Amino acid sequence: MKLIKFLCGFICSLSFIFILIISSFDLIVYGHKSFYKNAYIKYDVANDVSMELDDILYVTDEMLDYLRGNRDNLTVYTNVDGEWREFFNSREKAHMEDVRNLFITGLQYRLYAIIFFFLSLIILLLKKQIGSI
Repeated sequence: MKLIKFLCGFICSLSFIFILIISSFDLIVYGHKSFYKNAYIKYDVANDVSMELDDILYVTDEMLDYLRGNRDNLTVYTNVDGEWREFFNSREKAHMEDVRNLFITGLQYRLYAIIFFFLSLIILLLKKQIGSI
């Protein structure tokens, strides 16, 4: 009985910590798009890449959608230095595919952690109810 309570408590705690870490990362990366705009302005990124800020923000939105799994590819056309062209080259796309796999895997593991959290919490609550009878 005590071993089951210990294991459920351990799983519940570990799952909760993992959920918080992944959710915090998710919120930072996807939740504050104004962060990217402010950083682009602060570091004068538009001048460095010869693009308008709106175009940079468009590319950023498309990239974040891709990383989140809401786009199938990272083929993004935009105006760079007065020329309409694809923004990401094949090397960047290959790298971003790896990053996407990491992001999506993390989100999947968070879902598993949520399931483990609630299952272990339910078991703990049931054990507490049964023990108080």
